[in-house]
Amino acid sequence: MQEWFHKQYRVEDRGYKTPCWVWKLSTSTSGYGKFSFNNQYYKAHVWIWEFLNGKKPKGYDLHHECELRICVNPEHLELLTRKEHIRKSPKHIMTARIQNKIQCDIKKECEEFISKYKLLGK
Repeated sequence: MQEWFHKQYRVEDRGYKTPCWVWKLSTSTSGYGKFSFNNQYYKAHVWIWEFLNGKKPKGYDLHHECELRICVNPEHLELLTRKEHIRKSPKHIMTARIQNKIQCDIKKECEEFISKYKLLGK
């Protein structure tokens, strides 16, 4: 499995301290490399980290220090608590998450208003 894994990325200089290992196979909707093996799905960066370090503790995340979600270079992965990970996440990602939540809330309020408006026959 390890030999197969090392054929699934390409080494690229992306401006970080050391080159990124850019995943070549499919990605999740959130932008992480993924693969399946024996009918089980894996996030590629989690698999390589756990292969080298053991099971990731519950409540912890792997942070991409290079800020590239499809990077699977274990040297670029840092084990952090969820709280630490949120604090370290790039501002543009957090801003997008917050903006998406606000847009969902506004859409919901608008839909509720339109439904009430239609019920009143206006």
